[in-house]
Amino acid sequence: MSFQSTVGLNQAFGIQGELYANSPSRAQSMTLVSTPNANTIGNAFTVLSEGVATVGGTGVFAGILANPKVYASSTLTATMVLADNTQGELVTMGEMTVYLNSAAAIGDKVVYDTTTGALSAVPEISSFTGAISTTTLTVSAVAKGNIAVGQVLTGENVVPGTVITALGTGTGGTGTYTVSVSQTAVSATITAPNVPVSGKAFVPNAEVSHYTLSAAGLGVVTLTN
Repeated sequence: MSFQSTVGLNQAFGIQGELYANSPSRAQSMTLVSTPNANTIGNAFTVLSEGVATVGGTGVFAGILANPKVYASSTLTATMVLADNTQGELVTMGEMTVYLNSAAAIGDKVVYDTTTGALSAVPEISSFTGAISTTTLTVSAVAKGNIAVGQVLTGENVVPGTVITALGTGTGGTGTYTVSVSQTAVSATITAPNVPVSGKAFVPNAEVSHYTLSAAGLGVVTLTN
């Protein structure tokens, strides 16, 4: 029998929904009502009505549901889902440990699913290879980010102020898109500030602040006001 010769010193990393550091933070208490969707700790919520928040949604951002250790479960079992009409603590400023459903890099913007409130990350700037003929943008390759309606394009021979106005065969990646200005631009790198694809929305003033993720997993995001 061999004897143990090494000792693991790495502590387990956080729990989804916990504050990460003792930094300035702000939260508000609201009643959670999300049926048929789940009130999941660590996900984003929006205002449903005065004093009431719902997971996901398209209303005013209410915060990320936090502090998983303070809620009492009616079944006395560990859970990350709270029952409707529970009073929840929604963080609007601070550093939080969250689960991101995508790869992420420090500085990426944070988006949420408008149905489930689940979080993911997107680069601040989209970069892709594309050509424009009249009002049709044809994207042949995407280096990073998404392509979506509303993006203002910058690139070689692209007319300043050109905006994507409609989807064609492309739905965020390669394919065709309609742009606002008729022109001819040969195939080259085009960049644009990232905007969420359909069904996603930005968490206001939030970015990935710690830990690069090569795949979905726990990371740290910072929300500022």
